[in-house]
Amino acid sequence: MSDGVVKGYVSRLVVSVPDGAERLTVRGAFTHDKPGKRTEVDVLWARSDPGLGGYVNESKDLPTLADNRWKAFQDDELGMGSLIAFIVVALIGAILTPVFALVPNAGDLQEVAWSAPFQTVRTAPTVLVFWGWSPLMLGNQPSLPQMLVAVGSFCLVLLGYVATSLRGFG
Repeated sequence: MSDGVVKGYVSRLVVSVPDGAERLTVRGAFTHDKPGKRTEVDVLWARSDPGLGGYVNESKDLPTLADNRWKAFQDDELGMGSLIAFIVVALIGAILTPVFALVPNAGDLQEVAWSAPFQTVRTAPTVLVFWGWSPLMLGNQPSLPQMLVAVGSFCLVLLGYVATSLRGFG
């Protein structure tokens, strides 16, 4: 419940599935509407071991979970997540392209290699990138900020390769 508005229900359900040998118990099932008798829900369950119970969560895409993959952007009515991600990635690219084109030479980098403030600043983006990629590495659904960090870091590396390649031609 948020601001007096019910966003969904978490409950224990007993469901029957087509071609299922028995009823499944689903603990912690999330539904947008209050569940009742004859309510139809999508359920993820193991046909080989129905005793494990099931999984119901109407805020997740169960076919994607069953296929052990993730979607880059969650489906929403207006596609705002995709638009925001595109704008953020475009801004990151527009800002960082000149930075990579003006990368200091090896001598300048050697001077700052043992600088404590430089290493601290360098560690922060490394931790941020790990945080952004960790759901993807663990097979979980990333949040929108994590998706933006993952896509942004990928674009950063790609732009770095492109910029250093172009610099080599000049």
